[in-house]
Amino acid sequence: MMMQETITGLGVGSANPAAILKRKSKILPTNLLSNLILRYKILPTLQAKICFGYTRIEMDQVLTYPKASLNPNTGSSALCILWKQQERNFYC
Repeated sequence: MMMQETITGLGVGSANPAAILKRKSKILPTNLLSNLILRYKILPTLQAKICFGYTRIEMDQVLTYPKASLNPNTGSSALCILWKQQERNFYC
């Protein structure tokens, strides 16, 4: 009796659970956080203050599923997933 797949077409839960070890994942994160605070004393009791910030978060991800890591009963071919995520924020 074959084990039932938990993710259709990707062969997770296939007859050979060690086949999943052939899959590879590569993640390259890039993060930049910055903050700037400027103060200027106009009078002894009065000052001006400016705050500025910037955040950049990027992530490149490559997932590789060779044919040997998939369930042969599904007829799936090798698979490669490329993923790029970017987020940029300005704040004050």
